[in-house]
Amino acid sequence: MNTIPFVDLDQIEIDYNVGHLLPPEIACRYHVLPVASDGNQVTIAMACPEDRTACRIVKSLIEAPVFLVQAKTDEIDSLLHQLWPQEFSRLKFLFWSSEENNNQALAFTKKFAGSLGAELEEVDSKSYDGEFYEGLACCLQQWKTDLIVVQALKPFQ
Repeated sequence: MNTIPFVDLDQIEIDYNVGHLLPPEIACRYHVLPVASDGNQVTIAMACPEDRTACRIVKSLIEAPVFLVQAKTDEIDSLLHQLWPQEFSRLKFLFWSSEENNNQALAFTKKFAGSLGAELEEVDSKSYDGEFYEGLACCLQQWKTDLIVVQALKPFQ
């Protein structure tokens, strides 16, 4: 099993030119920031490297081998805010579902988010390893949301 190293972004030199390798909406959505490149690989700081979907998307957008490190969400967000301040001014909603048939709940959430001009992140809980609630906790740590809509198979206990 590979262990992803943790870095304190305040303690390393950030190459801000590399930060622009990802589109701002992807970097902000997944709390991910390219921080360095040695010409052969790009070092990417992620708040939640356990998120397989985010890793897959990031790796597909970077045209070089990727070395992942984990960093604090607030440190990544602070740097992202410096690069793209306009991305942090919108409301953020999270739709978390484990249901195969979530069409009605998702349609309502999309309409509600759209009426408020909010950004909506749809998350299929199956894209996270582990238990339903552990995945939700990881996602909540990663996302700074204003509203969370959860559709679960079992009632909360």
